[in-house]
Order: sequence, then structure tokens, then C-alpha cells
Amino acid sequence: MAENRKQLTVWVSESQKENWDEYQQELGFSSRGEMVRRAVEYYHAAETGDEGGDASEKVLSRLDEIEDRVERVKLDIADVREEQVSEDLMDTLIHNLISNLMQETVDIPEEWVEEPFEDIDDDIDDWANQD
Repeated sequence: MAENRKQLTVWVSESQKENWDEYQQELGFSSRGEMVRRAVEYYHAAETGDEGGDASEKVLSRLDEIEDRVERVKLDIADVREEQVSEDLMDTLIHNLISNLMQETVDIPEEWVEEPFEDIDDDIDDWANQD
């Protein structure tokens, strides 16, 4: 044990010891001693109004940072939802447009339609003789 630390012995009933062991587990303390030390510090701060000075300021500052990050995440989520709605709407519009186009008969002027193999021999000769 370090020289700057002293051991204290606390006498409690068996049932109180069991309760404290349960509290230690519930609260996630690594040891009963750590829990008792923190409890004394907490009680002292509550009774004297001393909230721990720098430590509490650091905690409050960190909480503010976390709140800011949560707000940014909420905004990002809202943007993603808005984009998703826009994409879904766009998909619906495209689907409806294609469906409507497929239902309509379109007259194509004959001059736009080429015979697929018309002049194919000439096209092959032109391609082969390219220099």
C-alpha cells in the first residue's frame, strides 16, 4: 500500500455488507472501497455545495459537447431522410413516366427507320478500307 494512503476499517452488519456489495455491482464500481470513497465525496459535495470545481466544469463542458454532437447527428439524420424521400419521389415519378410512355403508341416517321442490313456490304468495305 502506498505511504500516502491509510487504511480505514468500517464495521457494518452482515446484511449491510451484502447490501453494499449489491450496490457495488449495480453501480459498476471496481471495489467496495472505491464505492465508499466516491459516496463520501458525493455526500460532502452535496452538503457543502462544493461541486468539485474543475472536475464538474470538465464534466459540464463534455456534456455540452455531447449535446452538440447529438444535435448535429439529428440534423444529419433529417437530411438523409429528406434525401431519401426525394429519391423515393424521383423513383415514383420515373416509374410513372415510363409506365405512361409504354402505354402510348408513338408514330415514328418512316424516314427515321433504317433497314438494318441495307447497304451492309458497303459499310463493311468502308470500314475495312479506312486508313
